[in-house]
Amino acid sequence: RAEIASTRRLFENNDWPAIDVSRRSVEETAAAVMNLLAERREGRPPNEEPA
Repeated sequence: RAEIASTRRLFENNDWPAIDVSRRSVEETAAAVMNLLAERREGRPPNEEPA
C-alpha cells in the first residue's frame, strides 16, 4: 500500500498522467498513450476537450 501511495504522489507531483491498463488491450493502451502525446503537443492538459 505504501508503494502505491508513494507512486501516486510521484505522478501527481510531476503532473504525469496515469493510465489504468487493467481492462484494456495493448491496442487500446497504445491509443490512449498516443492521445496523451497529441494533447501534450497541442498544449492541452490531459483529458481536456479540444476547443
